Amino acid sequence: MSDSGYQWCGCRDCFDIVVGMVNTLSLCELCEDAGCEIQDGECQREDAYQG
Repeated sequence: MSDSGYQWCGCRDCFDIVVGMVNTLSLCELCEDAGCEIQDGECQREDAYQG
């Protein structure tokens, strides 16, 4: 059994998918580069709230 899998990005307002450890939140690469924090504050990506 693997300890990693697909999950939602740990950024509160991001809906990208990441591969991370089970039961551990991880940020997608774009959120990590933008300086987002896991489950804290708004998404900092430039494209975060565009429709």
